Amino acid sequence: MPTIYKLFTDAFEKSLVLHREIDAEEYSKELATYWNVGNQDIKPQAIFRPKTSADAAKAVKLCADNNIPFGIRSGGAMPNIGFNNSAGVLIVTRHLNAEITFPREGVCSVGPGVRWETVYQKLLENGNTAVGTRSTVMALGGSILGGGLSHLSSQHGWAADNVVNFEVALAGGEVVDANDDVNQDLFWALKGGSNNFGLVTRFDIKIIPQPDGIWGGLLTVNPANITELLEALYDWQLNEELNDPLAAVECIAFRGTAYGGMNSSIPVVLLYYGGPTPYPAALKRFTDLPSIANTLRSTTHLDLIRELSEGVTKDKRHIFYTGTFKASKELNVASPDIFFDTLNAANIPEISLCAFTLQAIPPKMLAVAEGKNPMGLPSSEAPYIFWNMAIEYMDGGYDQAATDAARTAKYKIENMAKNLGKHVDFLFLNDAGPDQNPFKTWGEENYQKLLKVRETVDSEKVFTRLCQGFKLD
Repeated sequence: MPTIYKLFTDAFEKSLVLHREIDAEEYSKELATYWNVGNQDIKPQAIFRPKTSADAAKAVKLCADNNIPFGIRSGGAMPNIGFNNSAGVLIVTRHLNAEITFPREGVCSVGPGVRWETVYQKLLENGNTAVGTRSTVMALGGSILGGGLSHLSSQHGWAADNVVNFEVALAGGEVVDANDDVNQDLFWALKGGSNNFGLVTRFDIKIIPQPDGIWGGLLTVNPANITELLEALYDWQLNEELNDPLAAVECIAFRGTAYGGMNSSIPVVLLYYGGPTPYPAALKRFTDLPSIANTLRSTTHLDLIRELSEGVTKDKRHIFYTGTFKASKELNVASPDIFFDTLNAANIPEISLCAFTLQAIPPKMLAVAEGKNPMGLPSSEAPYIFWNMAIEYMDGGYDQAATDAARTAKYKIENMAKNLGKHVDFLFLNDAGPDQNPFKTWGEENYQKLLKVRETVDSEKVFTRLCQGFKLD
C-alpha cells in the first residue's frame, strides 16, 4: 500500500505536502508553531497545507477513503496533546482562504487558520472589530468551533453566535454552506460542536463597529487584597445597575517562577469597557481596589488583545481544566487556593506559571442567541463563573503528575460547589481538559440533536473515527 505521503503527493502538487525527511526544515517549522510543546512530539507522516476549499475537501475524502488518521490545525493553541495533530496526516489551514474579504456590508470572510490579531488589525482600518478571542495567538478555527469567549460577549454572545455562514468540507468530499437558509441543523451544530461534522474552510462573521475605541487594561491588585477582589467580582455580578453590557471582567490569580514562586498569589483583574469612557462607573468596584500596577487606558481592541498575549510562550508544556458554578462569594475566594494547594502537594519542578481564572458570565450574554447553538446554558440561571486552571511547566516527565493534580483540584472545587448548591454541569469546550467531555454537559436534547446532525452529514463517522479532538462519543 502506498505511504500516506505518496497518496498525498499523487493527489496534489508537491508544494502542498511536507515530508519529515525530504522537507525537514519546513516540516520542523510547522511543528514549532504549536503552543503546547508536547504537540511537537507527534510526527505526522505528512503535513498537508491546502490553499483552497477544494483542496481541503479532496484531502478529507482521501483520508476517509484510505482510513488515514488526521489532525486539523488552525492556530495550534489547543493545549491538549494530540487534539490538533496526528501521526497520520496533519492538515494545516493557515493558507486556506487566508485573504480577508468583504462579501457584503457588515460581514467579513476569513479562513480558519487566520489569527484573530490579523482580523482585528484589518477591521480596525475602518474603526471596526469582531467578536473573537482574547488572545492574538489563536486562529478562528478552533476558537469559534469551541464556542469562543470575547470581551464583547456581554453584548453580542459567543463568538460562534456571530458567524452568519460556515463553508464546510464534508467527509464525502462535498463543500457546502451552513447558515440560516441552508443546512440549518449543521449551522446550529457548528456553533460549539468542534470538528465532529466537517472541516470548516471559511467563516463569514459579523463586523462590529467600534469607532471610538475602548477603555481597559490590567490592574494588578495588592496581594493583601486578593479576597477583596474576589468578593468584589461576586458583588459586581449580582449588581445589575453596575452590570453594564459594555463591561467585561476577568480575575486571575498567578503563581509560578515568573510570579515570584508558588507560595503566594499575584492577583490581576482584566477590565474591559467597550467605549472610550475612562474609569466607567460600571468598573468602579475594581478600580477602587488598592493596586501595585495598572495599564488602564483608552485604546483599541487590538492593542488590548496584544497586551494580553505578551506573556504567551511556545516552549512550555500546558494543561487546562475547566468547570462552571453559579455566582458564589465563597467559591470565588476558595477555588484558587484549592488549586494552588493541590498543585504544591504534587511537587512538580519548574512550574513557570500556574493560573486560576474566574470568568464572569452574565445572563445577557447567553440570552443573545439562546437556543441557536448547542451549548444550552440557560440565561435564567445566570450569572455564572467559568473557571479555568492552567499549568505551564518544562519537563514532560511530569505530564501525569500535573494532570493528576489538576483533576484532583477540579474534583475538590466541584464537590465544594455541589455542597453549596452552586455546581453547574457545564463545560466550556475551549478551556476543557483532555478527558473532559463538554458535549455530555450541554443537555440530553442538544446532545441527541448533535448525534443526529452527525448521522446526516457524516454517517460513516469519519470525523469521529479518524480526526483528533473532542469527540461526541
